Amino acid sequence: EGISDNLTLAVCFQVDSLTQQKINAPTFKVESNLMRELSFVSHHSVHHMAMIKLIASKLSIQLPVEFGLAPST
Repeated sequence: EGISDNLTLAVCFQVDSLTQQKINAPTFKVESNLMRELSFVSHHSVHHMAMIKLIASKLSIQLPVEFGLAPST
């Protein structure tokens, strides 16, 4: 049986404590679901891979063409 798309999560966001003290930023909550969070992590990791590829190219390190490319690219 697959993971339900409707598995609701309460996600809390809070800035780090030093920034919290400087700007008095509140903690806030939003609703999300497991599939949305997994999708975000997956797509965000591609962003990091693209940055790694850029740095590697500056160091003359060759990575595969598809490394760091989003599926929609």
